[in-house]
Amino acid sequence: MTVLVCPSDGKVVDIAYDKNNGLQGYAQRVSIFLSPFDVHVNWIPMSGVIKEVKYSPGEFNFAFLPKSSELNERNDLLITDKNDRTILVRQIAGTVARRICCWVTQGESVRACQKYGMIRFGSRVDVFLPSDVSLHVGVGQRVYGGRTILGRWKWH
Repeated sequence: MTVLVCPSDGKVVDIAYDKNNGLQGYAQRVSIFLSPFDVHVNWIPMSGVIKEVKYSPGEFNFAFLPKSSELNERNDLLITDKNDRTILVRQIAGTVARRICCWVTQGESVRACQKYGMIRFGSRVDVFLPSDVSLHVGVGQRVYGGRTILGRWKWH
């Protein structure tokens, strides 16, 4: 089974299961809140190729609120591995942050635990996963980017 690592330090504030969430192919969302006291560097959860980098301007609501995933300034990375499995990692700016940095580009090969960006102060990272990922984190859990196991693929 292939391991996925957490993309950031912080606290898991939400885990949502919804096969009809508007993001085709993603049935799970894990939301990690980074307080102003956390390390704000972000790590790649799995080795693969960056298929897309998409920045979206937006508001600056409190990052721990569920609506921040869709309303706040954000940057999405679509990562596909050698087995054609794809995840989406979303950097979300909060009320204090207001600055997302991304150091990877479309078409770039990346490896798990590689630093790929940062969000400045009080922010959130969401990871959207297909249903064939078994999660290893829970709501309220403290996680560490590039070190804590987020989950494992059930197949392959």
